[in-house]
Amino acid sequence: MLPSLRSYTNIAETVRKLGFAIVKEWDLAKPPTQLWWQNHIVVTILAALGIAPKGTVNVYEMHFKTADYLTRRGDFGIFSPMYMILYKKPHDKDEQIECFIGKLEN
Repeated sequence: MLPSLRSYTNIAETVRKLGFAIVKEWDLAKPPTQLWWQNHIVVTILAALGIAPKGTVNVYEMHFKTADYLTRRGDFGIFSPMYMILYKKPHDKDEQIECFIGKLEN
């Protein structure tokens, strides 16, 4: 793990310690809607026609490999570039009690 990155549980715990209530947590990193090979075909054709600069296919392949590695890390719960935590500051007494109970459960 990179030194500056925190785990999902660590971030949620810190948010609770600061007095916020977590509304929802989810990972927004989803598989691409377009198949990778469709993009690869377009990039290859543009490069072959000279429309895309020389080396574009190599850069595309490097990005694709990087995305694949990050996706694999996400499958293991190691990394997600788009993990979302929606939280709010409790305003009334009932919300503050719920937030406090949430702190006690952790």
